[in-house]
Order: sequence, then structure tokens, then C-alpha cells
Amino acid sequence: MWSLFSTPAMAVLSLVISATGGGPDVELAPKVPHRRPVGRGVVPEVPTSLVDVLAAGNDLAGRCHPVEVPRWHHEAEECSYEAAGQTWTLSTATPSAERVARWIVDASSLIPSVDGLRERDHHAWEDALVVMGKHTIAQSGRVFPLDGVVWEDFEGAIGYVFHDGVTYGTFGGPLATCRACACRIDSLTRPMWCAYEADVLGVGTRASCLEALGGETGWNDAWSNRCLENHDEAWTNDRNESYRAIAYYVDRHQMQPLFPEPERAEPTEVVTALGRAYLRPYAITR
Repeated sequence: MWSLFSTPAMAVLSLVISATGGGPDVELAPKVPHRRPVGRGVVPEVPTSLVDVLAAGNDLAGRCHPVEVPRWHHEAEECSYEAAGQTWTLSTATPSAERVARWIVDASSLIPSVDGLRERDHHAWEDALVVMGKHTIAQSGRVFPLDGVVWEDFEGAIGYVFHDGVTYGTFGGPLATCRACACRIDSLTRPMWCAYEADVLGVGTRASCLEALGGETGWNDAWSNRCLENHDEAWTNDRNESYRAIAYYVDRHQMQPLFPEPERAEPTEVVTALGRAYLRPYAITR
């Protein structure tokens, strides 16, 4: 579970970070133009229950002030908090609960067993969306970290270093550099993204995508650029490609095998299955 909290002082590995939460010393690769049309999704209905779940999960609320951040051209904040006996600062591009709710409603359309509930059982459909919202809160608290350190209790007291929304590495724990280097705010991984880019967006192949992003694991500038660009495109849009990629992955690997005829799926079973798919760490690692 994502959280910011005070912990006993822990040993700091030799990452290039200031005591006030500066980012890693990484030479960024130039952004590579992405070949896809970006449609502005229109989401006609956003359940209040979903917005409420997302609004309640931001641990940094009230601890931030506006700031300008290089590479980011929308609103950003610098947030301060206490952890490991120090004061840390974190620059963030945290979207509103309403905006994230719209991303989730749009992404749910890629899961036919969930999308069909909108008309068949509206209450169950809302419950399914809340499951997806709780996953966001568990993964990020709705915070998109542009640069800095976040202390989490997801795997014990560990400080996670973020750069452009991607886990760069850790200190105060056994892991010095990121494995999956997941992209916030919903913990997108490269295999998930590449499946979506190839199968849904029709750009290249999964293999060529992974090659361009440095493989499945380890830090890669092109991957951090992709994460940041997805967030940038979604900032004023009701459609977020990262959310859609995870929904596509969840449907292909978890929901389709269980509900091959989604129009006949039992609503409560759909919600339960979605909970298992989203709320457990489904092959997501830092």
C-alpha cells in the first residue's frame, strides 16, 4: 500500500539524491515522437463513489505548493513530508480525482465483462470501477512523482526514488536499482505497454517495442519518456493510454479466460474476479 510515513533512520545507498529529495543524476535521451493519433475521449458518466475513493487516497494533500518543473508543461507541485528522520521534498504532477475517475471509466471499456455491466447491472459496474480506483490508490495514492523520494510500506520501510513518474531505484532496502521500473500512477510495466501498443494501437510488434524500451527490466530513458508523455497527453484528456494498457492486459490475461461470453457473466463474479486481478500484485514489481 502506498503511504508516506516516518520511519527509523535507514542506511542510504549511493544514489545521487539530495537529503531534500532531489532526483537521480540521469542523462535523459531526447523524446522520440510516438506514432499514434491521440483522441480526446469523452466520458459521459463518472460515478461519485469512484471519485470519492480516489479523492480520499492522496497522502500528500495539504503538504504541497505550486512549482515549475522542467520537462513538464502543466500544473506541478512540490510537496514536503517527514520520513526516516528527515524532511523530504517531492515534485509531483498529481491529477485530480475527477480526471483519474474519467481515465478509469474509459479504460474499463477495454474489459468487456466489466463494460457490459454498465447497462446490465449498474450497481455492479460502479463496484468494478471502485476496484480499479482502489488499485490506483494502492499503487500511487494518485501521486505522479516527477522527481524525488517516496517512502512506502508496500514492501516494508523502503524509500523509492522516482524520475518522470518511473521508479528509478531504492535505498534503505535490499534493492538498489529498479527491476520493472513501473510507471505511475497505476504501475504500468513495459510488457503491458508493448502488448497494448502492438495489439491495440497497431504500432510495431511487442518485440520491437520492448527492444526500443530497453527490454522488460532495468532503467531506460526511452521508457521514462514514454511514461511522462502518456501522462502529459492524458492531463487534459478523458483518455489515458497507460490506464488503457493495464486494462487490456488484465482483460487478456485474467478476465477473458474466466468470462469467454462476457454478456452472460454473473455480475458479482465479474467484480470479484476483477478484484483478484487488480488488487493483488499481478506480476508488478518495482
